[in-house]
Amino acid sequence: MIGVIALLTERQIGPPRPAGFARTARRPRPRGFTLVELLVSITVILTLAGIALVAVNATRQEARIARTKATIAKLDHLIQARYESYRTRRVPVNLTGLGGRQAAEVRYRALLYLMRMDMPERINDIKTDANFNTPISLPYGRTLPWSALARQYGLRFSSKPATADYQHGEMLYAVVMSDPENRELFQDDEVRDVDDDGWPEFVDGWGMPIYWLRWAPGFTIEAGLSDIQSADPVAAHDPFDSHRVQADAYHLIPLIYSAGPDKKYGVNVGNNVQFNGNAFADLSIGGIDASEGNAIYDNIHNHHIEQR
Repeated sequence: MIGVIALLTERQIGPPRPAGFARTARRPRPRGFTLVELLVSITVILTLAGIALVAVNATRQEARIARTKATIAKLDHLIQARYESYRTRRVPVNLTGLGGRQAAEVRYRALLYLMRMDMPERINDIKTDANFNTPISLPYGRTLPWSALARQYGLRFSSKPATADYQHGEMLYAVVMSDPENRELFQDDEVRDVDDDGWPEFVDGWGMPIYWLRWAPGFTIEAGLSDIQSADPVAAHDPFDSHRVQADAYHLIPLIYSAGPDKKYGVNVGNNVQFNGNAFADLSIGGIDASEGNAIYDNIHNHHIEQR
């Protein structure tokens, strides 16, 4: 019996091992991911990717905004310089025989018409169907001839009509580029013919045309839209009306604006800018376009001080 036990014991533990021999520890088998661990890992990766994507989109958005501001700043400089030049602009009107106030009234009215001809903001400002040899009627029997720029714009418009969709952008481009040297101030990606009608536009960071309104009487500090244009005719009277022949005329500053990230302009441009005598009949032009709600508030424009 003792011999059998000894034999079994010898078989289980094997033959005697030499001195100094150490048993090798058995290595555990490699274990794979469990389903829970895999799902957690995927969730973490997707979360990090989402955060990175948001950061990239935010960076791109800021880059578009910065580029748009830079383009509008250049346009503002060129348009404002040209607009202010009308303070000393010679007006081709015969004032002989008129009294001081009458002469001031005729000159002021003629100056507004001249601005409208030289700096059209919409197709309606270019009288393509008019006889350019017919002078414009002014008070006290005076007349104003069509300007050379009005003829140029009108003839070009007649030869290749612009679409009405982007007319405020197309007219801005036409006015700025009436001085060929200004083309050098803009990069190729700042100019595009969005509707492919032969009339290019300046575009913002989202590829939308940049618009302008020569006169935007509704875009004021009082309306909460402008930083610089006040509707107070006493504190901010129209500087072109030096003799104050129009008591309610206030300083109108050209508005240059991008639709912003939502690509909606939200600005009421009206059908036309009409003035009765020297007073604007529709003071809502330049205000909020009710059909687009609050779209105006993400616009980028030159009436913010930081963009001037």
